[in-house]
Amino acid sequence: MSPAFGPPASRIGAPGWIGDSDVAGRYLNDRMNSIASENPFPPGSPRRGARPFRNPARPFRKVARAACLALVVLFLGGGPSEPGRPAALWADEPYSGPDGFAVVVLKSLEKSGVLSVTWGGTFEVPWYNPGENCDLNAGDCYEPVTRSVEFKVSGENPVVLNFLQANQGREMFVRYNLPMFGDDWQVIDAAEWAKNPPRGLPTSIQVKPTGSKTNLVVYGRILRLQREGTFQNIWEGLYLDQSKRKVLPISITSDAVATYLEKAMSAREVYYMGISVSYVPGFRNSAQDIFEINYVSRPVLPQ
Repeated sequence: MSPAFGPPASRIGAPGWIGDSDVAGRYLNDRMNSIASENPFPPGSPRRGARPFRNPARPFRKVARAACLALVVLFLGGGPSEPGRPAALWADEPYSGPDGFAVVVLKSLEKSGVLSVTWGGTFEVPWYNPGENCDLNAGDCYEPVTRSVEFKVSGENPVVLNFLQANQGREMFVRYNLPMFGDDWQVIDAAEWAKNPPRGLPTSIQVKPTGSKTNLVVYGRILRLQREGTFQNIWEGLYLDQSKRKVLPISITSDAVATYLEKAMSAREVYYMGISVSYVPGFRNSAQDIFEINYVSRPVLPQ
């Protein structure tokens, strides 16, 4: 049964139900099509004679969504990555080695994992107490301490695993990667902490100093170095001042120096380090940076 006024009941509520012969009806028809633009034909309504509204902004919204998706893939994907570490966020990185290397003592090692064969354990690594009551400008900081770091090693890396199993409680030199989530080191290489540096390693390396406050020379060695930073590579680490028996943080900004130290750190031999000091550390952990390493002679400080 039809209502007293209006079209037949079967067409009530359907966009385009007002006849085209009525001017006012055409106006209302267009307005209703505009309101129902997201769904011009509700379920059960007839489609004959309807002229659904086409929102001109819809194609542009699709383009915008596609552009946003492309940006997400570009910044979070970044291309192929090394095993055990996330892909680069910004650009191709000139350095392609591990994320960190350190002199450690193996304290524990045990099998773990359910679906895959994985081994985990604990390293004792050199560290310092940043809250120590000492005068940094006077050279009184910091007393050497240690802290524990958890690590994992894949059962598919039998050479490293066998070395660790045979050398518990001993000092060693390790290279590791950092996972995308979590703090456990992913050990990719471990070896005896050798007496002499690798054959063929140049006796020195020198780059441009970065600090403008002062420069100094320290005789000692780097104990730990780890790649950090978002916009550029910054290597945060720790060095030993052999003469004062103190350890201090260091922030290295040169990939060339970091690559050299990866080889130099594998041996116990000490060397001269030319260190430049900035007024403020900025985004780094330390205001100190290395501009020269020399096994033979004391660096000449820039004027």
